[in-house]
This record gives sequence, C-alpha cells and structure tokens, in this order.
Amino acid sequence: MKALILTTALTTAFGIASVSAAPLDTVTKNKLVTVCKVIQSGNKLELLKVMRQHRLSYDKVISDLRCNGMSVIAFAEQSNNDVTANYLASREASTQQELLVKVEN
Repeated sequence: MKALILTTALTTAFGIASVSAAPLDTVTKNKLVTVCKVIQSGNKLELLKVMRQHRLSYDKVISDLRCNGMSVIAFAEQSNNDVTANYLASREASTQQELLVKVEN
C-alpha cells in the first residue's frame, strides 16, 4: 500500500483555529490517516464503520480533509475507487441540499 502523506486541513472539525496552526495530536492524525487508507481501499462498508467509530462528520471530512494533498473525493478517484468516490460525492451533495433547505426556511 502506498505511503500516505496527510495534509491536515481538518482545522474546524477538531476546534483548532486556523490562525494558530497548532499541530494535531498523534491520536487525531492516526484517525485521519485511517480514513485516508479506507478511502484508498475502496471499501464503502469499512468507511462507514471508521467514520462512525471515530465520530467524524462527513461534511467536515469532505470539505476539510486532504489525503496526499487532494480532496477525499479526488483521492478516491485517483485511487480508482469509483464506488467510494461516488458515495462521498453523494454525501457532499446531500449536505449541500440540507444547507439550502435550511437557508430557504
């Protein structure tokens, strides 16, 4: 398996101010690397399990997490995992639609 380089951009998901640029602790880094590895593997069921286990929200992971410097959807596509890429894209679309509904109401 390729070595993963994680560009940590999950600043708001874990309450770290982007101005301070504080390094993430080892536990958080390991959680995020695990998410990237699961995305790379293309196992949708495993992704569901990891997201639930680590209590990560899809909207934060999709918008803020970078795997090898790419967004998670681009990373899944680059790893030839269309199932995972499509699943993440559908989660992103549903999140955007939920936001639009909240704004309209």
